[in-house]
This record gives sequence, C-alpha cells and structure tokens, in this order.
Amino acid sequence: LINNAGMVVSGHFEHLQPGDIERQFAVNYFGVTYCVRAALSHLKASRGVIVNVSSVAGFFGTPTAGAYSASKAAVNSLGQSLRVEFEPYGIGVSTVCPYFTSGAQLAQKGVIRDGSLHQSENKQRKWQRRPPGQQTSEQVAEIILRAAEERPRLVVCSPAGRLIWRLNRFAPWLADWVFARGLKRLYET
Repeated sequence: LINNAGMVVSGHFEHLQPGDIERQFAVNYFGVTYCVRAALSHLKASRGVIVNVSSVAGFFGTPTAGAYSASKAAVNSLGQSLRVEFEPYGIGVSTVCPYFTSGAQLAQKGVIRDGSLHQSENKQRKWQRRPPGQQTSEQVAEIILRAAEERPRLVVCSPAGRLIWRLNRFAPWLADWVFARGLKRLYET
C-alpha cells in the first residue's frame, strides 16, 4: 500500500479558515488512516508493506505552511506507531520524506491564502526556482519502490532534506534563524 495522496494549505496562519486546516488533515492524514484500515486484512494475509509518503516539512514547522507541516508530522508519527504495532503480523511500514519534488504541483491542488509563498507572481517565480536538492517525481518514485522492497523505517530524500532534518533535530534555533532569514529575503523582493 503506497499512501501518496497529498495537497497543501498555504498562507499566514491568521488568514487560514478552519475548513482549510480540516481539509489539509482530511487529505494528508486521514486519507492515510482510511487507506490503511481498508487494506489491513489484505496486508495481514500477504505480510505486505505500507509506504507513507510524507515530507521533510513534517520534521519542522514550515513558515506559511504550518497546517501542511502538522499534517505531515502526524503521518510521520502514525508511521512510527504502526511499524511497531503491525510488526507481529509481518507488515512493514516505511515513511518516505521527500524534500522539494519537481512536478508534484501541490500548490495547484491546494488552498492558497494571503501570505502564501505561492501567492504573488514575483514571489512565485522566485519560489519556483529549483531549490538545492530538488528531486524529480521519477526519482522519488524510485525511492518509494525501493522502500517497499527493503522496508526501512524512514527515508529522508536528498542530501538537502537530510541536512534540514538534522539541523532541526540538533540545532533548532539555527533552523529557525535560517528559515526566518530566507523568508525575509523572499518577501523583500
């Protein structure tokens, strides 16, 4: 079972509507839980594997995408819980966390409110420059398939994604500073 559905809610928190956050969790988190529940008897019978596609954003609160980060953090935690819970049934559970993925088009499927990094054309052009460590959809698909075969607990895609993940784990104050500085530069242009 590969849980890959996702969308983004983006904008300053004060501009998000309660329904926006609920929609974020309905797709990114509850979509995973409902699919796992629906497939559980088959997974038990086949000693199958679950691959949850999350995001590096699930390891830290991304500015202007807090609902997205929270939904992916929930997916990360669920994966950890299910891995231990389902181990007696021979079911593997892996969580794959891409960094930026070209072709994912989460913003086109999402809810974009005031303050979003996707909002203005000028900021959007700057934001859409290829971030360091960006991967193609095909590269992420290969990682997902490898995770289904090898059943690792966690795969953080790309060196840039692993750097951000480690930075936030070991020096969260530095991660905050880097993101605040980057956000300020984006809004100044």
